[in-house]
Amino acid sequence: MAISTVLGAAIDAGEVGDDPPVALFFDLTAFRRNCEKLRAAFPPSTLHAFAVKANPVVAVVKAAAEAGMGAEVASIGEAHVALAAGVPPARVVYDSPAKTDAHIKWVLSRGIHVNVDNVEELHRLAAVRSSLLTAGEAVDATAEQRAEAAAAAGTTVGLRVNPQLGTASIAATFTASATSKFGEPLRERRAAIVAAVIAHPFVRCLHVHVGSQGVALDVLVSGAEAVVELAAVINKESGHTQVDTLDIGGGMSVDYDGDNPAGGPTFEAYVTALRSRVPSVFDYRLVTEFGRALAAAAGWVAARVEAVKEAGGRKIIICHAGADLFMRAAYAPDKWHHWVETQETSNGFEADDAAAAGLVATDVGGPLCFSGDIIARDRLLPPASRGDWVVVREAGAYTMSAYCRHTSQLVPAVWGYEEETPTKLKLLKKRETPEDVVAFWSV
Repeated sequence: MAISTVLGAAIDAGEVGDDPPVALFFDLTAFRRNCEKLRAAFPPSTLHAFAVKANPVVAVVKAAAEAGMGAEVASIGEAHVALAAGVPPARVVYDSPAKTDAHIKWVLSRGIHVNVDNVEELHRLAAVRSSLLTAGEAVDATAEQRAEAAAAAGTTVGLRVNPQLGTASIAATFTASATSKFGEPLRERRAAIVAAVIAHPFVRCLHVHVGSQGVALDVLVSGAEAVVELAAVINKESGHTQVDTLDIGGGMSVDYDGDNPAGGPTFEAYVTALRSRVPSVFDYRLVTEFGRALAAAAGWVAARVEAVKEAGGRKIIICHAGADLFMRAAYAPDKWHHWVETQETSNGFEADDAAAAGLVATDVGGPLCFSGDIIARDRLLPPASRGDWVVVREAGAYTMSAYCRHTSQLVPAVWGYEEETPTKLKLLKKRETPEDVVAFWSV
């Protein structure tokens, strides 16, 4: 399906143009197809919790839920998004590394699964849980207190561990290094972890998430292998099957460059690798937390070219998408590359004969007022003019959710479409207004 068809429909309808000059478009058909591929690869009992941090647009999370997904949330705000999207509390996984007692009480009293980050947090959760149960059992307990106690009693709890697996190609998104801030370090704290889990029988899940982007399949498998081995130790020492659930996280990498026509590793390949190296992982109920691998390729940004100039022998395009939407591409260009094109011509990365194709080395800059607001450097692109469009692919994840408020650019609208009816656009999130910006910065 040609992006130009969707973009043309949006321009004709006045949804993008001189005002507004930028929008994110989301292929709902492709997103659901990715969810279906994930569910088909794993056993039917698996809870696949879509990582809301990847794309917290309520309509997208709702589409995930309608495709059979749960939701993984990393804050109370994201928890509210998941519930607003219609995800049942029992299918929500709460993973924040910085939980207050109030946050813990809120999720427990709603029956939301909690993965505690460390043993100290586990002790705090146990105290909050006990207080909820006690309040619900009191003779004068209100109906609300009894309901909260019942939810807390039935809520499943996991403990996150860090398998300390070394390094990955992108350190900032690798969460299993020796000094990672996430989880209990398994190499140094194995005995304490085992003792803490056994001391709290309501802990029936172990959680591991080794990273997001730049993590090879074999590293993902190593993370799963670590919690399988730990679960076996806990179950043996406890004398029964206490740990019956393993949350193996997400972390499937996406091919942003466009170098791999298949789009990166597949869920089927991941499951095949698990069955080969860690077949006993399937003896447990599994939870996954994929986000980027489901949503990134389903979205793309179209930004109007506002100016074209030349400096130092380099063409420079100024458009309305920059570090506000593509923060990582701007701040870490050696690690993050997006497939950038003008209209539907070149992918901006390679050409057998650039001169014959009319391509020129080009930088693509955004609207923010700092020199690093460049989302593509030295790309081979066709000559562009004011009013043309820059399209940035693989933009369906970690763009809107990582939006930078520098210079108070208006957050763009998000438009959804189906592949069978690409010219029929559905507003998934309205564009921000100047009044919204003032309200954001006001009391």
